[in-house]
Amino acid sequence: MPDQHDIHPPATPPLADHVQTVQTKPDLYGVFRVYPRHLPTNNPDGLNSLSHVSDSPHFQQTPDHSGARPWWSGFGNSLSAAQKNFFKPFLSVILAEDFNTADLQGFWAAKEVSHLDNYEADPEDIRPSFLAGDGWKETSVCLHLPADGVKHKFIEELPTFEVPSLFYCKLLDVIKNAFREQASEYFHITPFETFYSPEPNEIPEHIYCELYNLPAVIEEHKKIRLQPHSDGCTLETVITSIMLWSDLTHLASFGTASLWLIYMYFGNQSKYIQGKPTSFAAHHLVYIPKITDALHDFYKATFGKAIRADILTHSIWLLLIDDDFMHAYEFRIVIEFLDGVQRRVFLHFFTYSADYPEKDIRQDDEGILSKICRVWKLIYEKGISLASTWVKVILNPQSLNATVSAFSTKLAQFGINMYSFFVLDLLHEFELGVWKAVFTHLLQILYAHGEDAIATLNCSLSLLRYRQVPTFRCGTIRRFTNNASAMKRLAARDFKDLLQCTIPVFEKLLPSPFNEIILNLLFELTTWHETEKEYVMKDLPSEEAAHSPQKARKAA
Repeated sequence: MPDQHDIHPPATPPLADHVQTVQTKPDLYGVFRVYPRHLPTNNPDGLNSLSHVSDSPHFQQTPDHSGARPWWSGFGNSLSAAQKNFFKPFLSVILAEDFNTADLQGFWAAKEVSHLDNYEADPEDIRPSFLAGDGWKETSVCLHLPADGVKHKFIEELPTFEVPSLFYCKLLDVIKNAFREQASEYFHITPFETFYSPEPNEIPEHIYCELYNLPAVIEEHKKIRLQPHSDGCTLETVITSIMLWSDLTHLASFGTASLWLIYMYFGNQSKYIQGKPTSFAAHHLVYIPKITDALHDFYKATFGKAIRADILTHSIWLLLIDDDFMHAYEFRIVIEFLDGVQRRVFLHFFTYSADYPEKDIRQDDEGILSKICRVWKLIYEKGISLASTWVKVILNPQSLNATVSAFSTKLAQFGINMYSFFVLDLLHEFELGVWKAVFTHLLQILYAHGEDAIATLNCSLSLLRYRQVPTFRCGTIRRFTNNASAMKRLAARDFKDLLQCTIPVFEKLLPSPFNEIILNLLFELTTWHETEKEYVMKDLPSEEAAHSPQKARKAA
């Protein structure tokens, strides 16, 4: 039985006095946990055996096949064996009593092979891939289309365009099925705090490893434990930590094939399991269709002008957050878990990493909604352009956009602030954003400086440069085979590698004092990036937490 005594982490407020806590014994590294009230009824960390964390094959002796004969040895060669194996089932089909020879009229083998090669090229071929038995549904989304200079008395009078072939799964059904799958045995149903104390007499440090270690999750868990249940339910309460992603993905190295999907992870599951492709931890919710030229033609025919860029995301979220989900969000749901125990599940959105321009850290309140409604009236009823000064005066001071969020529409009544769960997206905002822009600007400086600075950066002459950088571990640092300055077909991981190796590569490419200025900037960018990428974090004093960004801005 674990010890029970109070702890006092330095930078984190302790749990409420009226909430009893249970502390586990420190492990070999001095790490221990603090659970609210009692130990969890299910601890998935007990499943972390060697077979659970590794699927690599064991050392086995290779069987001796030296005396074995090939499978086609009885037929002289493999072609003869294949022909015999083909004609036997073929004859059994055409000689069957219920076979109709008229079905072979017009049969052409090359044509049928072409159908297989072009499978899913036709929308009609896509539908069998989304089986109704797997929970997939097909629907369409109607978009209201305003236009500059066109007035309407009511928003309902706006012309609408129907976007067909939207395939989605009901959000509530996905959550229910996830808790019944085999992977749910790794779900942490009770959040806990994690502390590190290298010595028994030292004050423990509060560390954060997973979403279920964060104060927001623990506070929400405490809140629902203290809530009285009107129906007298005594089941164990569990928070479903919903983590959402929305991203546009290129599907091929050549061409323009892409896929825009919304998918979901559960914060109850460890990030180490989520990162394994074999765990199937990502749950696809919806595949957003690409708006074809038909919309542009419809808009041109209706208003006589080109359409402005728009986003489908909010219309689709209104479809996902349906009445069933809202009922479960308000009154909770009872789910029988994999261990056969029924528990009362509370739904909660914790993070949303979205690759579209809506993520601004602001308070989503009535003031913002009223401003957006004013802009709507100007655009829809007065026909004023979105780029007009009238609209900019209202929206620009807070960098707002003229879109009412589906989360605000559905969840504002529960006091949910949608801007609170938009998280920093390092891939898009830093690696493909800030760092890519800085790297591009540094290349422009080298071009302006001349004296073969770019050639020195690319090739293996002179000092240590990108193509001389050795690889590090399995995929951590990959070999730079192309000229870095060309920036051809670079993914986010390539820009991350460029940043991690950038200091020795750029050293002394420019004369003093510019060399020192650039190295200081690169050091601060690298330090900040690696700090944000840490797998285990701890509380930092406010001045120390802000130190690296301030120095990076100063160096820039």
